[in-house]
Amino acid sequence: MVSKQWWVDCFPFPFFQFVFGQAIEIEEIKIEQRLPCIEVNGPLSLAVCRKLPVRSMFSYKKTWRRTCGVHSWIPGIPPTRLVDFPTVFHGTGGQTLSRALEPVSLASEAQYLLFTSVYELEAQFIDALKLKLPFPVYPVGPPIPYFEPKDYTSVISTAFGSCGCHEGKQLFLKIGCGDMGQVVPWCDQLRVLRHPAIGGFWTHCGWNSTLEAVFAGVPMLTSPIFWDQIPDRKIIVEDWEIGWRVKRELGSENLVTREEIAKLVKSLMDAENSEVKEIRRRVKELQETCSAAIAKGGSSDTNLDSFIRDISQGQAKEHLPFNSFYMDSNMDAVDQRSTTNCHVLAVPYPGRGHVNPMMNLCKLLSSKKHDILFTFVVTEEWLGFIGSDTKPSNIRFASIPNVIPSELVRGADFPGFFEAVMTKMEGPFERLLDQLDPPVTTIIADAALLWAITIANKRNIPVATLCTFSATVFSILYHFAHIKDLQKLANLLDDGEEIVDNIQGISSKHVLDLRTIFNGGEARVMQLNLESISWVPRAQYLLINSVYELESQALDALKSKLHLPIYPVGPSIPYFELKDSYCVTAGSDSTNYFQWLDSQPTGSVLYVSLGSFFSISSKQMDEIASGLGNSGVRYLWVARGEALRLKESCGERGIVVPWCDQLQVLCHSSVGGFWTHCGWNSSLEAVFAGIPMLALPLFFDQVPNSKQIVENWRIGWQMKKDEGTKILVKGEEITALVQRFMDTENSEGKDMRRRAQMLQQLCRQAIAKDGSSDKNLDAFIRDIS
Repeated sequence: MVSKQWWVDCFPFPFFQFVFGQAIEIEEIKIEQRLPCIEVNGPLSLAVCRKLPVRSMFSYKKTWRRTCGVHSWIPGIPPTRLVDFPTVFHGTGGQTLSRALEPVSLASEAQYLLFTSVYELEAQFIDALKLKLPFPVYPVGPPIPYFEPKDYTSVISTAFGSCGCHEGKQLFLKIGCGDMGQVVPWCDQLRVLRHPAIGGFWTHCGWNSTLEAVFAGVPMLTSPIFWDQIPDRKIIVEDWEIGWRVKRELGSENLVTREEIAKLVKSLMDAENSEVKEIRRRVKELQETCSAAIAKGGSSDTNLDSFIRDISQGQAKEHLPFNSFYMDSNMDAVDQRSTTNCHVLAVPYPGRGHVNPMMNLCKLLSSKKHDILFTFVVTEEWLGFIGSDTKPSNIRFASIPNVIPSELVRGADFPGFFEAVMTKMEGPFERLLDQLDPPVTTIIADAALLWAITIANKRNIPVATLCTFSATVFSILYHFAHIKDLQKLANLLDDGEEIVDNIQGISSKHVLDLRTIFNGGEARVMQLNLESISWVPRAQYLLINSVYELESQALDALKSKLHLPIYPVGPSIPYFELKDSYCVTAGSDSTNYFQWLDSQPTGSVLYVSLGSFFSISSKQMDEIASGLGNSGVRYLWVARGEALRLKESCGERGIVVPWCDQLQVLCHSSVGGFWTHCGWNSSLEAVFAGIPMLALPLFFDQVPNSKQIVENWRIGWQMKKDEGTKILVKGEEITALVQRFMDTENSEGKDMRRRAQMLQQLCRQAIAKDGSSDKNLDAFIRDIS
């Protein structure tokens, strides 16, 4: 056991006044230490989880795939097919679900709820949450960096984990692959999406990726895989209408064939395609909405200000169940009201899609009020990942031991990883909390970290929960977190054809669109997820990584449900770090792919990135490579594990990299599309960049996100799936879709790009001075300071 003196020696910091974190992590620590706690997560997923009771969830397991109905009784959430819920809960069985729902159920014990979303993107969901939760709810997203967009839109960016591409007529992004594409193991995704050459994004619909695509104004091809990615895809494709689905054939590993990929990519990148034009128009509208939300006076900016005010002024204390004193066995009572400094403790869920938005949020808050001290708590492994990153002087790191499986292998056993986060991080976190000085005045915790809310409430510390996924997904989770009979939910999820149409603020959804939220109905994951969401009302604030103008119905519905401030403060993407010129080191990979982007025609590049969590099979990667290669579309593909292999087969029109600066890429003028997994952060970045999306959701909230992109915002297309084989998307289908998507003359594409530009304007307005997100940030700052 680690001695207390070890903690004193390693962490000679002031005592915390607040705790930032996800609901999964901070609840118990918050309550025991009586510290104000801020939870961080996404409104749609929280709403779903809060409707699901924890103890009876296991009985749903056998019925996820039988239900064909539509669920329509989550306030703020449109009717949704129950079959789309399971991935959010990681399947239909196991312990992960239980641990996921537990922190959600404790969210109401926090003092604040922060969402890495933009109020305008999920207004209906967030408003519904605000009506339900008795504490401030702040959508403060997107927590991403940004820079000014360019005029080019010819490259499709593809990024969804370990994937690859091959063959081609149209331009791709791939180092060493010639003039049509490049394949890289990594890139700065936001920079890529913002590159003027990017005209599309093939994505797995992770929420972060979705936000980045919106931020960049890039349409998406959506290929959701896991967790919230299918609901995210629904947002992209059906709600926002800024992307297309990449169809999948069921039966043999759910692959997408090369022919399908080539066709779809070609269509998405067809600038003259009328459907694509409309998608691009819509994604630009969302981009504008996102920009407005983070601009001074915008919704997210205002929410951040409100949250800062809350934690700085100690207003959340009145929501706490204890008085203003806490006692440790080895110290005297401390009157926290006498503390003049504002000390915020930020606790993200240990995953890239959670750590990044939380850090971006802290940087945004720091830029608005320089005298707030932030302590950012991560594991020792994560400190090694991000410890050298540039940050303001008033943000410092503190670490706890590596008591959970490594980030490098967590995808191999997600239920086990999730269980470890829920059970093993609480003790080390609370021991660290005892050693920090000055006392914490506010906690911002990821909405998944139930124990952070518990600890904050116990210590009488105001807590804000940060929702890192969309308000739509939060609303779905919050809705289902309150279902008493989990067998009923399992039965619904088992039949993907049923329509869910009773979630306030949310458009109707097929059950199929919700199954990834519940991880296919995996019982333990589902139970823990919903329990975490159910705890959000125990926070004092809800921060949402979204823009009000992007999700106004969902946010309004949430506000009507939750009795706490709800601040959409998104997009929580690093837009504030973007520059007009690219800051790259000579000889670096960044130099290579940005030089390549600079040489591509405007809007000609499809940026492809399918997330960093789950890998895609080599067979599917080969289909993608073939589809992209045959499409003739220029592309930049982020394929972490397979970059070296794919570089050998991508030709001259694409490049493959293991990593890129995604927001910078999306904002590049040559990028005209984004093939995304529909992660919420990526979706927000695409909106910010004004880039239409191809949606391929994989996990959790990505399916509802893709629906929002494709159906609601109408700034993307869905990667269609064929039934009968395990092929997700065939190369021929990819070729056709990508060609159509990147066809700038396609009338549909023109309309899609117009909408993407409109959303981009909304996003920019939200983050501008006096925009919705800007005002929310100011309001939050006033609350806490």
